[in-house]
Amino acid sequence: MAENRLIMLLREFLSDISIVNDLARKFFAGSFLDLLKASSRRTSVFDHHACFTLCDLLEEALVILARYYGNSEDPFSFLDWEFWRGVCQRMLESNNSMTEVRLYAFIYGLWNLITKNVERKKNIALDWLLSEEHFQRQFNHWCPMVRAYYMRLICWRLARYDGEASETDLCILSTLSSRLRQTWGYFLYIQEHAEHNGLEQPSTIPCSPAPGRRLLIVRNDVNASPTRSFLSFDAIVESTNSSHSTAYEKHSSLDFMKEGPWSPNDQPRSSSPGRKKWGLLRNINPFTTTSNELAKTNGTSRLDGNSADTRQISSDARSAPSPMTSPTVSTASLLPPGHQCQTLSFKFSLEWNDRSAYHPTNRRLHPPRLPLPAQLFLQSKQPESYSFESFMPEGSAAGPSRYSGRALAEWALLVAECQNFFERRKYEGIPGLKRVETPTLGVDPFRRPA
Repeated sequence: MAENRLIMLLREFLSDISIVNDLARKFFAGSFLDLLKASSRRTSVFDHHACFTLCDLLEEALVILARYYGNSEDPFSFLDWEFWRGVCQRMLESNNSMTEVRLYAFIYGLWNLITKNVERKKNIALDWLLSEEHFQRQFNHWCPMVRAYYMRLICWRLARYDGEASETDLCILSTLSSRLRQTWGYFLYIQEHAEHNGLEQPSTIPCSPAPGRRLLIVRNDVNASPTRSFLSFDAIVESTNSSHSTAYEKHSSLDFMKEGPWSPNDQPRSSSPGRKKWGLLRNINPFTTTSNELAKTNGTSRLDGNSADTRQISSDARSAPSPMTSPTVSTASLLPPGHQCQTLSFKFSLEWNDRSAYHPTNRRLHPPRLPLPAQLFLQSKQPESYSFESFMPEGSAAGPSRYSGRALAEWALLVAECQNFFERRKYEGIPGLKRVETPTLGVDPFRRPA
């Protein structure tokens, strides 16, 4: 756990409240960067645990160093990007699937900081991640887990459109669309070749990242209290964990809109129908009260001064139309007065499948597309029609293209999952694309105990 102590030392030494003078802090930060480069040169490409630890250390240290240097225009201006890009590319040469997965999670997590610089964004997106050789090898990778992480990187980071785009973003979207059409042409050729020669058709069954498990989008909020209720200044507020394991249903393209969007007509469930809110002094008592005792106090306790306002808001909410019955009405108009959109935290979690309900079969594929906002933006800028022709995979794409059918099926599911997540968050009150949260992508399930 030496890397944890290094991070603690770095955070304490470079903090704003440190008693160390500025010259010593600057010298320490520069020396730490040099030591990181020296240690990475001594790391074996085929040592998976060392590569894993190096990514963990960089993920924590770079954020602390960016906060210390404080360059809002380019947080990673202190970084020797050419050197570290070479380190990342060397890691991919190990052909270790876990190293590749950790590397893509590392880039996914630091994407917003890395791409603040436009030239660096072009370098990482166009010259590396979307280069023809790298794309065909990783998009059609033999390991479903690597495919899953690489696709989520390009779908949620490179192909995300929030309503604003530069010329660099347009070039990235155009290049990604071209790579997808190229993969589709390889698949058509393999399919036609199999039909002409009486061979088995290429498989189009989407694979799970791990046997019996799927990557789902789940809520990542930390519960406030493990008890039934938690204290506030106004009242005892019921915890939402009594009936659900998480406040947000596990979300995937297969169970989208399982319960429907939030509606003002929905009323919170209460374990005791006669329960009322207590006053401020009652909140001091940390012990729970039984329903019989609470019923006795209902006759003598008074509601607070906001009860009239509460009843008025409740009556307004009950009279509001449902968003499902009136799709033309904006979601913001259906929210109670004074309601503000709540920003939540989500993550990709490797969850077990329900084997009785999940039976993947060969899918009927269609030409691959970008996520809907990016696809519409690209079509508005490049309205020409695309022709989809089959052509034989050659060179570095000849081997990986055998998995193109599975990869295209998984990409279609991922794009549908992304669009469903955006639609659900819009129904829940998110005002625009830019406000929709991006799920985090981690590698915690793959960590081994020390």
